[in-house]
Amino acid sequence: MKLVHLLAGASILLLASIAQAKEMYTLEYANNSPIKSIPLQNATLVLEVYNYDYPDGYRRIKTNANKTFFLRNSEDFEIVGIIGEKKHNARCSGYGTTSNQTIKIRCEKF
Repeated sequence: MKLVHLLAGASILLLASIAQAKEMYTLEYANNSPIKSIPLQNATLVLEVYNYDYPDGYRRIKTNANKTFFLRNSEDFEIVGIIGEKKHNARCSGYGTTSNQTIKIRCEKF
């Protein structure tokens, strides 16, 4: 009986860890981005998140010195802004999916 409880507990922990698995995403400027002066390292991004294709709200997430960040692998997202972009008179955006770990950022004057 103890073995059954132990196996059931291990299975639940395994499923929980799979559900919480995270993907690493890397930012880079798109070739056609007119503005490339906004730092992508240590930047705070504003994301619109979709969880299994359903809107799941907005989130702020910070990139590291390598322009990377982590998100659950069940989430697709759209980058709708970078905090501080307004002082460059720019609006930035990009799109990410679980199948593409390099996010192309396009910043334009507004």
